[in-house]
Amino acid sequence: MTHRSLFNIVLKIFGLLLLKNTIEILFELINSILYLANRYGNLRSQSADVNLTGLFAIIVVLVLYFTLLFQPFFKTNNIIDALKLD
Repeated sequence: MTHRSLFNIVLKIFGLLLLKNTIEILFELINSILYLANRYGNLRSQSADVNLTGLFAIIVVLVLYFTLLFQPFFKTNNIIDALKLD
């Protein structure tokens, strides 16, 4: 077992932990999206702009989570090279 394969295993375990946390947070974000979408549908005032901003922020967080989730599973060699772990 080389150092690179050991780091690959460690990064994939880290990715599994990140996946578990992402699934937990995803359920909370879905609840928030449904709440904000319902509120936006009911209110047509200045607070609607705030709700759209909240929805946009939630979407940005989801994109960041899935980008970070993609790296430890499929791009472990890039992470090892960037951190010079080999």
